[in-house]
Amino acid sequence: MKQSILSFLLLLLNAAGYSQCCDSVMTQICLDNEGYKWRAEYYYQNSRLEKVVNYNWYDQQYLPTNMTTYTYDTDSNLTEVFTVRFDNSGSNFIPDTTRLSYTFISAHLVTSYHREHFSSGNWIPEQISLYTYDTSSLLTITEGLAFTNGILSSASRLIYSYDSQMNDTLRVWQSSDDTVDWSNYKMVERSFVGNSIDSEAVWLWNDDSLNWIFSDYTKHYYDQLNQDTGTVNGYYSSYWAEWRVRYITSNDYDPSGNQTAYDQYYIFYQELEHENWWYASYDSAGHMTHWEASCFGCGFQLTDSIFNSQNHLDSTYDYHYTHNGTGSDWGCNYYFYSLAGDSALCNGDTTILTAPPGFVSYLWNTGESTQSILTDTSGTYYCLLTTSNGDVFQSAPYIVYMLQPPSISGPDSSFGVCSNGNAFLTAPHFTQTNYQWFRNDTAINSASPYDETLLMDYQEVIPGDYYVIASNDCGQDTSGTTTISLINPPVVEITTSGAIEFCSGDSVVLYSNLSGNNYWYNSSVSGHLDSFIVTTNGTYYLQAFDTNTHCSNRDTIVVTVFNNPQLNIDSVVQPTCDTCADAMVMLSSSSFGITAYSIIPAAGNQNGNIFTDLPPGTYQFCVSDSNGCNTCIDTVISFNTSIVEQGLAGFTLYPNPSRGILYCEFDLQQKVPVNYAILDCYGKEVRAGKLNPGNSMIDLSQLEAGIYFFTLSVQGNVFTKRICILK
Repeated sequence: MKQSILSFLLLLLNAAGYSQCCDSVMTQICLDNEGYKWRAEYYYQNSRLEKVVNYNWYDQQYLPTNMTTYTYDTDSNLTEVFTVRFDNSGSNFIPDTTRLSYTFISAHLVTSYHREHFSSGNWIPEQISLYTYDTSSLLTITEGLAFTNGILSSASRLIYSYDSQMNDTLRVWQSSDDTVDWSNYKMVERSFVGNSIDSEAVWLWNDDSLNWIFSDYTKHYYDQLNQDTGTVNGYYSSYWAEWRVRYITSNDYDPSGNQTAYDQYYIFYQELEHENWWYASYDSAGHMTHWEASCFGCGFQLTDSIFNSQNHLDSTYDYHYTHNGTGSDWGCNYYFYSLAGDSALCNGDTTILTAPPGFVSYLWNTGESTQSILTDTSGTYYCLLTTSNGDVFQSAPYIVYMLQPPSISGPDSSFGVCSNGNAFLTAPHFTQTNYQWFRNDTAINSASPYDETLLMDYQEVIPGDYYVIASNDCGQDTSGTTTISLINPPVVEITTSGAIEFCSGDSVVLYSNLSGNNYWYNSSVSGHLDSFIVTTNGTYYLQAFDTNTHCSNRDTIVVTVFNNPQLNIDSVVQPTCDTCADAMVMLSSSSFGITAYSIIPAAGNQNGNIFTDLPPGTYQFCVSDSNGCNTCIDTVISFNTSIVEQGLAGFTLYPNPSRGILYCEFDLQQKVPVNYAILDCYGKEVRAGKLNPGNSMIDLSQLEAGIYFFTLSVQGNVFTKRICILK
């Protein structure tokens, strides 16, 4: 290995800010059956890939070919992939640079993807993908744009529709040349059982008929663990005039739920052909250790992987065999190396940092070339490790920092805390330091040992003497004592003029026991008031603040206002003469919790919501509910002379009671429309129609036995008689 590659690695790491970007590195070295070697280095920060550098073996050394960096946002979403390439010398960047970028609207909802390359000083677009979501964060449109020499050449989009269970039940593919005029070309209808797809029907757009033409149908199958075990795809053959199977797939799983096999069979002229397949196996940690695959006419490939006891990938072996009889194979080894030593130093201390043994040479970023180095300086250290065959590996970075002894002593102090308030005490912060808080010389074990702040809510604030002891490997110190006493907040009380649950139209007065520093607030009222009138629902708060102690307190009251019940007068049968007590009134209400209907003054007879045998007079009809609320309507009962004024004479119904056949007889001097309706005792219309003057027969044999009301409508006037149906 030439020394130039070592210098390049150090230069590259320093230029890329390795000490800031990464906390571990994995090196991959591969060799194929023809002796070709290459390597890659993967840099990670908190298990997140930050950078990849690839090398090729040339002229007895590794020369870098390209470097890719990865950028993330604060939610760990990948926002940019930036790739630069090197010339054949491995030391100069070349303009062939690509960039992938992503944008997000929330933690993990990507809205766009851009692929670009750098040319003539500008970024030239190659591909753009756009993503649209609905208010439930469901993907509704995916749009793809393709460019040729930076000019839009084609566009496609996929539109999703969902059911109430958020399953995408319909997908429609469209294409366009300009993203303005879209043309359909494919549609898939999907049905689900729960959230598992049950079947898919594919339709293709026909430009000649301007209609969807059925293409094929796929049925999905599952086992008792709801694992997808396979599919059957079929189509309708117009030639054979029958349904035919096109292909069959099957899936297998191990007891841990890892998929171990996939097989696909095509049907050619009623013969079953094994079209493609893959098989896999896993170790106890769930790592895929073996994978092999093949497809009709494309050869065979396999990959074997070995993982070490730290669950790191140790080595892989790949073999490819093409359909024309040629084959190739290669093996890769993966390396993780760490440094050892003390990471925290006290003032004046030193530490020895040691690289792994077994290498022929070492090169630290300090310039030293021994396996171990002595340092008393904080910073980030790493080492390049060279093997006997010339391979160079890079250790993970090791951070050494100076640990300061805690210094938290100070004067004693005291302060008061409102008994209904919170309190916190804090000490100066020191790295890798343990803080133990005390109250009256007793340790407070609820506090976090590495938290310099003691937080206490109103239930935890106890009068007493508080202090903290801070300690680390470099020393210990004790704070001054803080004495906490409790202060009583102002007494706040809301009083009322009466009940706080009442019916609409009533009110209650809320009073404050304080004046001056009290403050009312609610969505409908706010301000410094001694009292106010409440007529609406709501939670009302009274806040008071003591300007001397700076303590506050609050009282709360909930006022409930019930809606008055609704009251309808559905029907009124006026008396047949000025002195006849044969009027009838039917009431109803759509409100819940109705307890009673009533009449004032008392008269006639009552059956629930129906009042009968009423003499002429002025009455107040009322309804009451379970909340004690009432609604009343004034109604005048009087002899109706309008029947004569309309020229309607001889209005009779017989027989009454009737066993199903009823005759209606009346005369009409003017030729006007006459409608009839029959209502049950609840006011529900059960029969309606038109009548002509004279004698008409009405068949009511389908009605159940009971009391009904027969109404006759003439030019807006309604005349009602009570009838009885017998069985």
